[in-house]
Amino acid sequence: MLDKVKIFISTHKFNIIIGLLVLTYFKTCSVDNRVKDDTKDLEAKIEKLEDKIDSVNTETKDYINKSFEKTMWDFLEKEELADKKGFTVSQMKHMKK
Repeated sequence: MLDKVKIFISTHKFNIIIGLLVLTYFKTCSVDNRVKDDTKDLEAKIEKLEDKIDSVNTETKDYINKSFEKTMWDFLEKEELADKKGFTVSQMKHMKK
């Protein structure tokens, strides 16, 4: 039995080597496809994260604008009240303390 294997290998060693090289070549080609698929997945995830960041930035800008607007209305209200009472806004701030 072992003699038959030795004879087979000695007569077909060139074909075996070519077969192994072809298998290795096909194996390396499939790795490239997996890398491309992983790259596409990563690009999609990056795009989703960028969208989330943009939405957070928009929400933050809206919050800042609303709080600034509220602060300005409060200041205008205090200024109008100070004008009615005959004081400046800074004098009214010191009066409350």
